[in-house]
This record gives sequence, structure tokens and C-alpha cells, in this order.
Amino acid sequence: MITAEYVDFCEYWGRLSDLNSSLDESIEYFYPASWIEISQEGRARDSKLNNAIKSVSKAEDALRILLDRAEEKCRKIWI
Repeated sequence: MITAEYVDFCEYWGRLSDLNSSLDESIEYFYPASWIEISQEGRARDSKLNNAIKSVSKAEDALRILLDRAEEKCRKIWI
């Protein structure tokens, strides 16, 4: 079951990573002024946009932690 846990979390983290990348591309295309603000100042003036970016990034980071933990369990078993 531990290997399945790792595979699942790897898949979920990959999806969130892709979502984060797609969101960045959409912001660049649909909100170019905000995208420039983010690249220069680290955030946009649009709080809703900032919240969306922050939420997706936090979810990606959280899944990465679970992925790393599952990977460590696999290492203990398989290596």
C-alpha cells in the first residue's frame, strides 16, 4: 500500500503543478498588467487573483510534503 500511496500523491502533485503552470499562463494572457506586477513586485493589486495564486501554490506545496513523506516510506521498504 505504501507504493500505491506514493504513486497516488505523485499523480496528484503533478496535476497541481500543471494547474499552477496553466494558471500562470492564463494570467499572462488574460491579465497581462497583473502578470507584470507579479513578476516585478511578487503580487498583483487584484486580491482575488492573489488569493487564487496563493491557494493553488499552497495546495501544490502541501501535496509535495505528502509526496516526500510517502517517498521516504518507500525508501525504507525498498532500499
